[in-house]
Amino acid sequence: MSVRIDPVKLSEIAGSIERSTDELAKAQPLPPGDAGPSSAAVSATVADLLGAAAGYVETVHRGAADLDANKATYSGIDDSTAGMFDQLGR
Repeated sequence: MSVRIDPVKLSEIAGSIERSTDELAKAQPLPPGDAGPSSAAVSATVADLLGAAAGYVETVHRGAADLDANKATYSGIDDSTAGMFDQLGR
């Protein structure tokens, strides 16, 4: 058994994640809505959800940047351990 990380594929994944987070950052907020007597509770919930979404976008963006920055490290480790599992069975 061997694990191989293709640097090109890793770069494609990182680029795709970065593009998707960039698109989310450009999204326009919806206009304010009226939920009647529940408006305050709905607004607070939506604010919490937007805060969580912003945190998620930041985390994914940082992860994509880390993947892109470390792709050479992944490739080097993969190359240096290519035959490791084959040797274990002998």
